[in-house]
Amino acid sequence: MSLRPTEQLLIEGAVRVETYSDFGETLSGKLASSFAVKPTVRLRGAVSNSVRAPFLGQTAFTDRTVNFGAGGTLASTRTLSVSDPLARLLGAEDLREERALNLSAGVTAEPVAGLTLSLDAFRIQVDDRITLSDRFFGPALEALVQAQPGGAGLQSVRFFTNAVDTETTGVDAVANWRFPFSAGQLTLGAAYSYAETEITDRPPPRRRSWRWTLPSP
Repeated sequence: MSLRPTEQLLIEGAVRVETYSDFGETLSGKLASSFAVKPTVRLRGAVSNSVRAPFLGQTAFTDRTVNFGAGGTLASTRTLSVSDPLARLLGAEDLREERALNLSAGVTAEPVAGLTLSLDAFRIQVDDRITLSDRFFGPALEALVQAQPGGAGLQSVRFFTNAVDTETTGVDAVANWRFPFSAGQLTLGAAYSYAETEITDRPPPRRRSWRWTLPSP
């Protein structure tokens, strides 16, 4: 959907409904707008939400590796699927979908003919982000693991979990210069991107109500 209330202002929106066999229906959308301060300068901004279901490599992946354990000794580590009985015994749960809120604002300009500049700042909040757990190891765990079917020789285990909430902030800057060259056109471009991700929360293992928080003014 696209609206132009005035000659300078453009508003666009979109809504999407998806149905997952494991997670039911999800609703996501995006609202974006741009405003022409003058013919060569335009302000723009957008807000959207998104949902990402766990992929097969996170729900069913398993492997066995050798890593350094306590005291620098070599330890055999197994990555368990979240449905593995041993993982369940250690607290693994069905993975939940990741949910994100995306905010961005920026400006584009063409100070001289052929030269275009853009600068955008963004903020992405992700709740229930899926990551690998720490390796679980120790004498008691080792005894427990090795007593389970398929646990012979294992010293530590790990599995995927909805471990953290994160917030990513950053900026993108792009410059393009197009000018006549020989018998055609030559375009030179340069881009800069910076992003920083912080852990904002470590949710408890059990399912909790999920919320978004808008940035403070």
